[in-house]
Amino acid sequence: MASAQTERDQAQTGPPAEGITLPADVAKLLATNKENIPLLLRWAEAPPVPLIDPELNLFQTELADIFGHLRTKEAIPFLTRNISLRRWPTIGSVWRMAPRAFVDQMPAVAALTEIGPDAFKALINAPYGPSTPEDRLAAVFVVSRTASSAEDKERARQYLTGALAEANTLRIRAEEGLRFLEDRQQKVH
Repeated sequence: MASAQTERDQAQTGPPAEGITLPADVAKLLATNKENIPLLLRWAEAPPVPLIDPELNLFQTELADIFGHLRTKEAIPFLTRNISLRRWPTIGSVWRMAPRAFVDQMPAVAALTEIGPDAFKALINAPYGPSTPEDRLAAVFVVSRTASSAEDKERARQYLTGALAEANTLRIRAEEGLRFLEDRQQKVH
C-alpha cells in the first residue's frame, strides 16, 4: 500500500494533472529524474493502470524510448521481450525499409542498440525458444550492431551464421513443400 502511495506521489510531480492524458506522459515526466528508473522498470512489468491497445503500445513505446535514451541496462529483459514492438503497428513490414527507418519504427531495437554490449550479451545468451520471424530479424539486427570486442564480433559471426543456416533450411523446406503440393495437385487431375 505504501509503495502504491509513493508511486502516486512520484507520478504527481511535474506539471498539473490536467496536462497528463496517458501513463506514457507520466513516464516521460518521470524520465527526467534517473531516480525514477526503478519505478519505470516496475511499470514495464505492470503498467500503473490497466491499458489496452493502442494505449499499451504507446506506453511501451515511451518506456523503450526512455530506457534507450538513458541506456538502462536493467530494462534489457523488457526490451528483449518486446523487441519487435512497433511505434506505428499499422505500418506494413518495416524490414524492407532502410535500417535507419526501421530503427525509428522499432523503439526496443533502438534502445537495445543504444545500450550496446550488455544487450548483445543478453541476446547472444538468451535461450533459443519460440519467437516470431520479426523477433528473430530484430535480434539479428541488434546483435550485428552491438558486438564491440573482437570476441563479441566472433560470437556475433557465429550467431549470424546460425541465423543464416536457419533461414536457408526454412527456404529449402518451403520449396520442397511447394513442390510436394504441386505434385499432389497434378496427381489429382
